[in-house]
Amino acid sequence: MIGASARAPRKEMQHWFTPEEVDALIPRLESLIGQLQRLSRRIRDAAVEMAAALGCDPAMLDRATLLEHRPDLRADCERLRILLEEIRQCGGIFRAVELGLVDFPARVGGEEVFLCWQYGEPAVAYYHRAEEGFSGRKPLPGRGMRVPPVH
Repeated sequence: MIGASARAPRKEMQHWFTPEEVDALIPRLESLIGQLQRLSRRIRDAAVEMAAALGCDPAMLDRATLLEHRPDLRADCERLRILLEEIRQCGGIFRAVELGLVDFPARVGGEEVFLCWQYGEPAVAYYHRAEEGFSGRKPLPGRGMRVPPVH
């Protein structure tokens, strides 16, 4: 059925991630997000360059206009789409390119939340409620990031 995949999953079909499940995905996510950030920078730099040549704001360029002037970026745009789909297939919800944020549905203390992992973190150690987002991140009980001792 067209559009069926756009609906929110039914609660009984929702997978609730454990911190250990997210941790197991981190090596794959590190690779995917590293590639995503490199491609995104390349496309953004091309858009800034093209906007300067056209005398417009880069934010005003849509994908079709960019690809019309820079068809060489078509493969990069397709690779971005594939990388985002791979993150989705891992069960993650990609939130931000620059920060490399990926959320995973979970339950903490019986409450439905998102485990919040950021590119470069060695393990998932934070969560937030859906309405709070990244700014509302809280340490996972028993998993707060430890500061290494100073020698």
